[in-house]
Amino acid sequence: MNSRYSRQESVVESEKLRKTRVCVVGLGACGGVVADLLARIGVGTIYLMEYDIVELHNIAGQRFKEEDIGKPKVDVMEKELKKINSEITIFGMNMKLTNEDQLPKDLDYIFSCVDNYTARKILSDYQKRINKKVIILDGGLNSSSSTTGTNQMYIKGKNKITDFYPKLNEKIQQEQRTTCTGELIPSLVTTTTVLGALRVHQFLQHLMEGREYLDLMNIS
Repeated sequence: MNSRYSRQESVVESEKLRKTRVCVVGLGACGGVVADLLARIGVGTIYLMEYDIVELHNIAGQRFKEEDIGKPKVDVMEKELKKINSEITIFGMNMKLTNEDQLPKDLDYIFSCVDNYTARKILSDYQKRINKKVIILDGGLNSSSSTTGTNQMYIKGKNKITDFYPKLNEKIQQEQRTTCTGELIPSLVTTTTVLGALRVHQFLQHLMEGREYLDLMNIS
């Protein structure tokens, strides 16, 4: 039968995907790829969190069009994902992540597509205080070059919670990374697309096989 998911059904259980609840935090270069792919493969419930608007410099490296300039990224992405897959549920959250209570309490996975350690600390606090079963997948851009790399991946340790970034508080204090709030991080759409696809592939491997990673690779 040539159904929507017939080509992936032999390796990915569509029913398991349908029951999965995820949140993509950050809809920039990597987050947009992640959200797009999650919708296409049939993840049942997707929350999108982003507070930024589309600007001209976003067009080259992110999943937006010229007609989207000036619009909230989350509104544009929510509309586009519903066009891709009308069978899934999508919730747009047009807000900045400032505390862990903003996130739904029953998430299975969080895709951390943020550009600073303060946001990562909030996600870590969410797992420790609100939802100890959630799996957080993290990665990002390297401000020192136009390359991307994965940072640490799954953060659920055996019988305990382990920070996906050791000494997060120190990193926040010492943070000197260039983010979207200052000078733009150099990036190529080719590498960010690969990074986003890898993140979704790792999600599938964990969902289907329970496979966990610490560090995957750097893409240069």
